[in-house]
Amino acid sequence: DCEDYILFKPNEENINLNTSLIIKTKSLLYLTNQEIYLNLRSKKPISRKFNNLNLKKNWYEKRSSQVEKLYREYKFIYNLPNKLKRYFPKLSNDGIKKYSSNEISYLIEYIPGQDLASLVLADKLNEKIKSNFLIFIYSWLADVEEYKTEEKRIEKFLIKKCYDRFNQLKRNSIATDLEATCRLSSLIKPDQLLKKIVNAILKYKNSINFYPSGYFHGDLCLSNIIYNEDNFYLIDPRGYDKNNPKVNILYELAKLRHSIISKYDCININDHKIELSKDKFSKIVCDDNKSYGFLKSSYYEILKSFSIDDEIIKIIEASLFFSMLPLHSENTRKILGFYITAARLMNDF
Repeated sequence: DCEDYILFKPNEENINLNTSLIIKTKSLLYLTNQEIYLNLRSKKPISRKFNNLNLKKNWYEKRSSQVEKLYREYKFIYNLPNKLKRYFPKLSNDGIKKYSSNEISYLIEYIPGQDLASLVLADKLNEKIKSNFLIFIYSWLADVEEYKTEEKRIEKFLIKKCYDRFNQLKRNSIATDLEATCRLSSLIKPDQLLKKIVNAILKYKNSINFYPSGYFHGDLCLSNIIYNEDNFYLIDPRGYDKNNPKVNILYELAKLRHSIISKYDCININDHKIELSKDKFSKIVCDDNKSYGFLKSSYYEILKSFSIDDEIIKIIEASLFFSMLPLHSENTRKILGFYITAARLMNDF
């Protein structure tokens, strides 16, 4: 029935797509920019600016100028135990292809599904997806735990990453704007927030290092989980670090938390409101929906199953949002969203 469909044509001149987007919906969706349009479209994964994705028959060619990063990612999937490989699309037997000294690629199976972030943002989780998601995440974490490594000192990694990104931020002009915003509101200053995060990590380092490290994904956000025909697949893992899988399960869960509880994807597409205040805590407001509600309950069920305290996860999550700041210098509103989220996570510490 054609009456059930609304045809959207973006009005931005810089959107050059061969086909229009048709969405079946009972409510009006306002497409404010190209990024939101492409996220809703979700027919082809949106790659970062240093990556290219080209569909070749039943394979995606993932091509990148970040040679070391892409190689670590490929090596991670290639060397996974067979029990864990089933969570990822298959790699081609062609291996790594070198285009030049500064560009390589590899082929990975094309999964014609949707990323979970797009489904949640559009509130499209049905009962089947809801029940399967919890089983999938729990199974992934439990299976990875069977292959533990000896890496224990995750607090050093977290602290170094925060300091490196803070120094990177200071070299960017956006740092001046951020500090000015902090002065005009009740926001903690960046150097003070960094100190607060580092002190919290050091205070709880024994608890953090107690949990296992191993072949965890390392970037388990909703946009890296693909749903297709009742199955879920993981894409774009963090990859090897110095030839070893060293991701801690708490880091894995912090990535999941920042997508589900703190709604990273809403902030990332600028679908959020910023409320600045001199007299009370500034905050970020994102629209809620039933899909987020389910994932929230699923997240806490997973923590309970693995006997993990959410307060520890929040510390690591705050470090994640803080370390994102210099990576999004093109978007002041997004940076402020990430910054306020990190600050609010650290309020209790």
